[in-house]
Amino acid sequence: MDRPPEKIKILIAEDDFLIAEEISRIVKKIGYHLIGTASNGLKAVEMALKLKPDVVLMDIKMPKLDGLDAAKQIIDGCAAAIIILTAHESHDLIEKAGESGIAAYLTKPPKPEEIERAVYIALTRHRDLVKSQQLIKELEEHKQQLKELNATKDKFFSIIAHDLRNPVSALFNFSEFLESNINTISPDEFQQYLSIIHTTAKGLFDLLEELLLWANLQSNHYEFKPTNLQLFEEANSVVGLLSANAARKNIQMETNIDHKTLVYADHNMLHTILRNLLTNAIKYTPTNGLVKIYSQIDDNKAYITVSDTGIGLTKENIENLFRIDQQSSTPGTDGEPGTGLGLVLCKEMVERNNGNISVESEPDKGSSFTFILPTPTSE
Repeated sequence: MDRPPEKIKILIAEDDFLIAEEISRIVKKIGYHLIGTASNGLKAVEMALKLKPDVVLMDIKMPKLDGLDAAKQIIDGCAAAIIILTAHESHDLIEKAGESGIAAYLTKPPKPEEIERAVYIALTRHRDLVKSQQLIKELEEHKQQLKELNATKDKFFSIIAHDLRNPVSALFNFSEFLESNINTISPDEFQQYLSIIHTTAKGLFDLLEELLLWANLQSNHYEFKPTNLQLFEEANSVVGLLSANAARKNIQMETNIDHKTLVYADHNMLHTILRNLLTNAIKYTPTNGLVKIYSQIDDNKAYITVSDTGIGLTKENIENLFRIDQQSSTPGTDGEPGTGLGLVLCKEMVERNNGNISVESEPDKGSSFTFILPTPTSE
């Protein structure tokens, strides 16, 4: 064993008083640290969860709660090594004990050398089990990381193949058309094509910005600089930038944020979060709709909500909303293009600022996105 006997904490669970006393005497004589004795299964579980023993010597037939059932609860609750005490060894007992996670067993009345050997075996098996469980956990974590990396790679190639190729192709075709027909098209037609080129170029620029930011976040190259920020000023700045988009669809924008509200966050990230959420709200809200941004403070946290009267989301859409492997570009109510990256970026940036984001929505009833950020008084 890696530890000396006096460092090993033992709990005895035995309903026969005389046997319990004899085992207690042996345990103390060996030099183990006896932390208590339980006379029934329920008491054994209660004491184990409270005292955190290294090893429990458990009678298989206990009142109030069977020894094997008590052992399962103890293993789940405090991960102690269990040694079953039984008057009669049997193949069925050994099989059931193994299935229950029992590390060793003893036939009553046990001898000192048998207890020592059983404790050694139990702790060795328990240590190996813990290592195996940790290895399995790490393998599962690596598996999930690989899955996410593959999803990120697939999304990146999807954007390269579709979301980047299409607008670049459109720019090429329209500019080629203008160059070939510059002397024959009317000023109105020229203005129309120029407007299309401008819109396409703007969408392409936004996509490249999001791709670069996303790449920096994934590679941890982004320099995170949280400071105290005036939420009202930050929100109004973004609302001003997007007011023309809203005006084109006659969408009313309302801001209800206390001028004194401060948040502790990275300025660029907060700006990007607000811009993405408000852009989406405008994008998926029909003409003559309403988009609101408001906040409240509770328990040193700022709850910031962007709501709209737009097309809303189904339950399935909500479940996949922030997953990179499930994202797709969905046009807005006026055919506005999308990258499929905005909300994924929002989630990553909110979490980087020690917050979280959630959504409430129903089809045809609009959506409300709420993200939480710490305030300067937060720990």
